[in-house]
Amino acid sequence: MNEQLIENWNSIVTSPKDEVYILGDFLYRGTGEQANTILKQL
Repeated sequence: MNEQLIENWNSIVTSPKDEVYILGDFLYRGTGEQANTILKQL
């Protein structure tokens, strides 16, 4: 599931100048390390 969400995100957010607001929880039942791994792929 995470891989598909990352792919969807990256297909829309394509420029380093794009602004993204995360309004709420980013990760459910995960660790900070897991969150950082995902964030680096976005």
